[in-house]
Amino acid sequence: MLARHGDREPQLQMPLDPTNWTALGELTPIGMNQHYNLGREVVGRYGEIIPRHFSDREIYIRSTNYNRALMSAYSQLQGIFPPGSGPSIEGTTTPALPDSVQVRPQQQRLICFTAGSCPQPVPIVTVPIAAEYLLRPFEICPSALGLLQGLVFERAPFASMWAAQQPLCRTLEGLTGLGPGALADPFTLTMVADTFRVARAKGRPLPAGVTDDIYNRTVTLGEAVFVACMPLEPRWFQLAMGPFADEVPAPTLPPHLYPPLVASSRARHILWPSRFLCLPLLSNMEADLAGSAARRRYRLYSAHDDTIMAYMAAVGQPLTEWLPYAANVVWELHGPDTNHSEAFVRILYNPGPSLAAPRPVPHRGCAGNECTLTQFHQALRAIAAGPGWLGDLCGVEGAPGAGSTFGAGALAATIIEAAALGAVALLSAVAWRARRTFSPSAAPRHAWGRAEF
Repeated sequence: MLARHGDREPQLQMPLDPTNWTALGELTPIGMNQHYNLGREVVGRYGEIIPRHFSDREIYIRSTNYNRALMSAYSQLQGIFPPGSGPSIEGTTTPALPDSVQVRPQQQRLICFTAGSCPQPVPIVTVPIAAEYLLRPFEICPSALGLLQGLVFERAPFASMWAAQQPLCRTLEGLTGLGPGALADPFTLTMVADTFRVARAKGRPLPAGVTDDIYNRTVTLGEAVFVACMPLEPRWFQLAMGPFADEVPAPTLPPHLYPPLVASSRARHILWPSRFLCLPLLSNMEADLAGSAARRRYRLYSAHDDTIMAYMAAVGQPLTEWLPYAANVVWELHGPDTNHSEAFVRILYNPGPSLAAPRPVPHRGCAGNECTLTQFHQALRAIAAGPGWLGDLCGVEGAPGAGSTFGAGALAATIIEAAALGAVALLSAVAWRARRTFSPSAAPRHAWGRAEF
């Protein structure tokens, strides 16, 4: 599964905002609950293939190195592996982790699970943001902003629209206290619009003077800028998705040699990615079909809205609106059945924190939202960036490509294994962020300039 993080606080503290946001950009309890419920739905829908107890051979969790993404992954795992699914100390019935915890020595309140239950830790893999070539390759690309300016900001449709909205921007600079010139940058405008949306959704007041008309115009403009930042251009697809596609190996078996599987209306294998995972995706699907012990039944990639935007645009189904929290893309691997002579992949998009009403995703190069593995491989190869993508697309001299040691040994040395050891343990690892007021240099954004959601 490729999933966006859950509900969060805004990322910008505007000087004249009546609300003092104390945890900018952090996951809220609502966001935790969204992903927990999503995890329960995963078990309800795919319970026959999701193991009841964690196994590193069957479960793999990957997240970007943002607190909200990591905590969303942890919350979903609590839904998939609830208390009672963890191990006991070998040779005893004592849970490896206690089933109740005293919150503080001076307090009597306990966090209690079912008596005798066993919490289950699950490792979450992440890498430093500066090394995130897999889920957000534009994070490490110095020329990404320049490419986006040439493809979007400097072209007539966007430039004309943006010029026409400058009176609104000047008004917002005054009402928010950001000051003259602060909204000359379209990215900052998206952050103001996001803060307005979050405040309205949480019942918080807006800055004085922000009428319903100003609110609606700001949110509409912010959405237009956000959508424009995912241009339908091959060069952008190569940067946003190409590094993943470049790692995809050719199928190791001809389609007709895949062993027949028991026909089932359920998916044999499910993956939720947060951006792309092409090499793990295809190789794991092949391992599953071949009955390998190395197969993984469930992969969760916890990421962001622009991760899903990039994927949907690359496969020919661009999204044209803000993404809901916990929206996700699901890739299901099905074996041959009475209607399919070979294994196939089914792609679904869930526009919200639920699996109840998935939308089929027609995939470029495939028949609707179902692709044979061969078609799927060919579709991904069509957007491959090439082995020297970091040098060719980003101008990094001497930079190796995705298929070189940068993506293997050197990057592996930076991998951090973050164990989800429990709510108290995880929350204690989350850094508290002090209240931030706006300055152009302090505004949270991608390395390439875009506001980070």
